[in-house]
Amino acid sequence: MATFLKRPPKGAFLRNLYSRPLVYGTAPSALKWSKDGERLAFLWNERGEPLLDLYVFGPSGLARASDAAAIGPAPVEDDERPEGEADYAEKMTGGVSEFDWLDEQVAFLLRGNLFVVPAAGGDARRVTAGTQSWSGLQAAPDGRRIGFLCAGNVWTYDLPTGALTQVTFFSRDEVSVNGFQWSPDSRFVAVEVEDRSMYEVVRMPDYIPESGVKVAELRRNNVGKPLSKVRVGIVPSSGGRMARVRLGKSQELEEGKSDTGTDVRLSALAWTCDAAKLVIAYTDKDYSDYRIVTVEPGREAKPRTIFHEKMEPWAECGAPMSTPDSKHVCFASYRDGSRRVYRLPIAGGDPVPLSPSGIDVVQAALPIRGDRVFYTACAPHPTEQQVYSVRIEGGEALQVSEGTTHAEFAVSEDGASVALVQGGVMIPPEVFVLRGRKRSAVTRSPLPAFSKILKPRVERMTFTNKSDGRTVHAKLILPHDFDPDKRYPVVLSCVYAGQGKESFGRYQLLDTYMANEMGYILVGIDLRASIGYGKDFYFGYRRKLGLIDAEECVSCARHLRTLPYIDPKRIGIWGGSYGGFLTLMAMCLHPGEFHTGVSWKPVTDWRNYWDSYTAPRLGRPKDDPDIYKATSPVFHASALKGNLLIIHGMQDDNVLFQDAAWMIQKLIEAEKYFDLMIYPRDDHGLTLRHESLPDCMERIAAYFEEHMGVGPV
Repeated sequence: MATFLKRPPKGAFLRNLYSRPLVYGTAPSALKWSKDGERLAFLWNERGEPLLDLYVFGPSGLARASDAAAIGPAPVEDDERPEGEADYAEKMTGGVSEFDWLDEQVAFLLRGNLFVVPAAGGDARRVTAGTQSWSGLQAAPDGRRIGFLCAGNVWTYDLPTGALTQVTFFSRDEVSVNGFQWSPDSRFVAVEVEDRSMYEVVRMPDYIPESGVKVAELRRNNVGKPLSKVRVGIVPSSGGRMARVRLGKSQELEEGKSDTGTDVRLSALAWTCDAAKLVIAYTDKDYSDYRIVTVEPGREAKPRTIFHEKMEPWAECGAPMSTPDSKHVCFASYRDGSRRVYRLPIAGGDPVPLSPSGIDVVQAALPIRGDRVFYTACAPHPTEQQVYSVRIEGGEALQVSEGTTHAEFAVSEDGASVALVQGGVMIPPEVFVLRGRKRSAVTRSPLPAFSKILKPRVERMTFTNKSDGRTVHAKLILPHDFDPDKRYPVVLSCVYAGQGKESFGRYQLLDTYMANEMGYILVGIDLRASIGYGKDFYFGYRRKLGLIDAEECVSCARHLRTLPYIDPKRIGIWGGSYGGFLTLMAMCLHPGEFHTGVSWKPVTDWRNYWDSYTAPRLGRPKDDPDIYKATSPVFHASALKGNLLIIHGMQDDNVLFQDAAWMIQKLIEAEKYFDLMIYPRDDHGLTLRHESLPDCMERIAAYFEEHMGVGPV
């Protein structure tokens, strides 16, 4: 296979490491326990392909419950795609998208259609067939009906009778139900409705050789532009008019009057276990005034606030979870110096912390029949994550998991069993089940060839950020044959918050290749905004995006230059998305600190990014235009120094290609030399074309090889 790398590799080609089937396997995801806790279902592909299937692990072991490859697409009479496009789209099909338990059966969505399969084994039964796509699959607690979203509304399907019922009735363009929650008694459905008609229309060209240019349109809410209208309501599950819950300023309006709906940003919906109350968490339009309210079906106009707090700089809270007795809700919050789990009386009152101080909680779960709260925390070391539990009434926290860092977990309804997805640096994630002291390995994802890859050495490192004296954690990935008497080139790899964590990531294949085959040292940094170091560190880049964390990158580079095994003249940096932005800021605001950089899919002007992300971190442009100039690379292009490669997909609907275009124009105006690679038919994650990611990874390695050479001296 062709390669851009000049130096013949000693092992597998880098391009092969990212080609399908993936040598590191397909990560299992979406863990869900059956109601009796006897079986665990999840999505996976045991062959390293992107086509996900449903798997069930139970008393008889692990079994695949679906066969996504055997289900073809519905015939479309007016398919206007060029010849070969439909076939290519089939190669990129994702397989089973969602599933939920129905007592002894599992319902799942494949190609937007509903299937049901016995959990104990047997053939899947196709329930629907058509081109109308379903999403948001959610089984009713009574096990009889399945709720789903279709054409912007909630529908239900009655399994015994086959009756299809429309529950909500919204017909205007750009008005749709975002999500819904069954009440535990299956009588009601809580819905979130959003009107996006005021969003700007963004046009993206798709250059298709066979049929010319096609322009796709999408609606987008860039920072400072009109906000969507958000409403929450309760609907009888048999269908009918939505009874709207008055939230935000609408709680203060007189009966019969309405508000715009733009002052509410919804965080979460949840029912109490006894179905008596709907719990709603939301913020104001500035994302900092946080409320938890409860409302009873039939009394939607009179919600009761049980928690209200102005959280600076913005609210970062976990979804409220009802305790089994419905007397409390639990949620995670940075109310004090760390992110902790709190217990809040459903009648209102002061939250009581359950998890210990000084340790950041990442994810929490509350079994509906158990007596403990389970959560993951950055402990015992801030660069790892383990599962802990604590009694709902309080007490000492117990560590549940051990070994490699986990990525996801699920607890059975009785709290007796825990399923984990665990992995580590160059240890792809796998499913494990914990029942008491018994730990069972469920999956094996990597292909046999993965075991032949020489694993690099991994070491922890800390350094001091010079601007504020904070200690910053990082990990070093060293060649397997590392020699401390030599001086190695080094790259700050995939710069982004959380990159010092000791979990698995797909870019570790690139790190491993560059370490073992090219003789580089790679550094992953837990930059500002990484969880695990408390509130001040997590929110520490507020109004300092690309400033404080670029300083951390520079402080890391300067620390590395003091180490005897680092070549001080060959230090590079690369990142994607926010990391691509950060690469540009580091190279423009600190010219000469980095020899070579690669900026993939970068934000270059924050005025062109989503309000929900940007406004909490920078405010809005009309309030402080200077902070947008200070934190946007397009205003600093003239200071660039070093070799720079910009990479962007033209179908990127997250960070638009125009960000790259604007930066390119500014660099041209500043008479700066740079290199450019675009993917005309791919998106933010290079997920639309299977050849794009292998190409991108090899180009990154080749760019460093071209400009910084290979091997130590």
